Amino acid sequence: MDQVTNNVRHNNWIAMIQNQKQSGLTVSAWCKQANISTNCFYYRQQKLREAAASAIPQLVEINASELAARVTEDEAPNLDNKTAFISTGSVSIALICNDLLSSENLQESPQTY
Repeated sequence: MDQVTNNVRHNNWIAMIQNQKQSGLTVSAWCKQANISTNCFYYRQQKLREAAASAIPQLVEINASELAARVTEDEAPNLDNKTAFISTGSVSIALICNDLLSSENLQESPQTY
């Protein structure tokens, strides 16, 4: 199935779900009125959820020592060894480990923060 067809189908399914919610009817009553099966309604809803979930970027585990080896002074000026710097496209993030939450302090005196 091509992307255009898929987009049109998804837009129609979104409209269907919005219509049901706005109607104030239960799914069962709305489906009866719209002349579609509840199985069809829930199938389309599930497919939309799957499409939305697959569009969310996946989290990737980052090894701090490998990350530090990749960062040059030009990319992350004035950052010490307790800072992780992540850059992708136009977004840059600096993760700073303050002394209160550093792994050394947590090992020495475990506390709940």
